[in-house]
Amino acid sequence: MARMLGELLVASGRLTEDQLAEALRTQSLFGGPLGAHLMQLGFVDDTGLAEALAELHGVAPVTRAELAEAPPDVLALVPAAFARRHRVLPFRRDEEGLHVALENPGDSLALKEVSAITGLPVVPHVAPEAVLRQALAALERRGRSEEDDSRLARLGQRLARAETRDDVLEAVLEATAPVLASAGLFLLRGSTALLWSARGFGRVETGRSIPLDGDELLAAAVREEGPVERTLPVGDRGSPVLEALGSPSAGRFVALAVRLNGRAVVLLAGTPSEADRTRVDEDLRRIAKLAALALESVILRRKILAESGAVGPARR
Repeated sequence: MARMLGELLVASGRLTEDQLAEALRTQSLFGGPLGAHLMQLGFVDDTGLAEALAELHGVAPVTRAELAEAPPDVLALVPAAFARRHRVLPFRRDEEGLHVALENPGDSLALKEVSAITGLPVVPHVAPEAVLRQALAALERRGRSEEDDSRLARLGQRLARAETRDDVLEAVLEATAPVLASAGLFLLRGSTALLWSARGFGRVETGRSIPLDGDELLAAAVREEGPVERTLPVGDRGSPVLEALGSPSAGRFVALAVRLNGRAVVLLAGTPSEADRTRVDEDLRRIAKLAALALESVILRRKILAESGAVGPARR
C-alpha cells in the first residue's frame, strides 16, 4: 500500500522519484505510515496527501478544517474511547448519513460498529494519519476540559456548603485526585508549615512542623504566585516534605499556595499523575482559587455569627 501511494504521487506529479526513495528509507528506519514521513520531510502537504489517499481508496478526502469544525453534537454520536481505539472520527451528518474520517476507510468492521452505535448509515472519508491524530487529540482535550469543568463545578457546590476550615481542606484534597496521584496539605504558621493531612502516601506524620527555610519546595510555593515544580530530594540533602509524607520515592513534586489577601495560608503539594504539565497547573490554580473563596466564606460566616452573638462551640 505504501509503494502504491508513492507511485500514485509520483505519477500525479506531486512527488519525485528521489523524494519517494528518501521517504521509503525513512519509513524503513522508523516505521509508521509513508504519508506521515512525506509530510514530515516537507515533500507533500496534508491536502495533496489526502487527495492521493482518496484516489487510492476510492472515497472522498476530508480536510483538516472540516475535522476541526465538526459540530459537538456530531462528535458526541460516537463515544470518544471508541473513536480513539478505532481511529475514526465523525465530522458531519446530512441526508446521506454520518460522515466519518478514517486512516483506512476500508475498515469494514469499524464502519459497521459505528453504524450499530449510531443507528445511521455511515459514509467513510479518508484522512492522513497526522491530520486524524491531531483531530483525535483535540477531541480528547475537549473531553478532558468538559470533565474538569464538571468536576470543579461539583467542588464549588461542595465548598459553598462548607462550614469549617476542615470541610474546605477535605474537599480540596479529594478534588486534586485527577491531576495529583498523591497529595498533602500544609497549614502555614509563621515561618513553618504543619502537615494537616495527605492521601496516596504511606504512613504520614500529621502535624509535623517543617521550617520553610529548610524545604525548597514549600519555600518556593510561598514565594511564587503559581505552581512550582521540584524533583525531591534537592541535591544531597534530605527532604522534610518526603519525610513527613512517609518517605515516598524521590521524584517530581508540584506545590501551590492558597492565598488570602495575598498571604499564603495553605500549601498543596503532591506528585503529578500525568505528563501534561499545563493541565496540572491550570487545574491546581482553579482549585486553589475556589479554596481561597471558600476559606474567606468560612471566616466571614464566623464574623457574622460572632457579631450577632450566635456563635456556638468553636469548630475548625
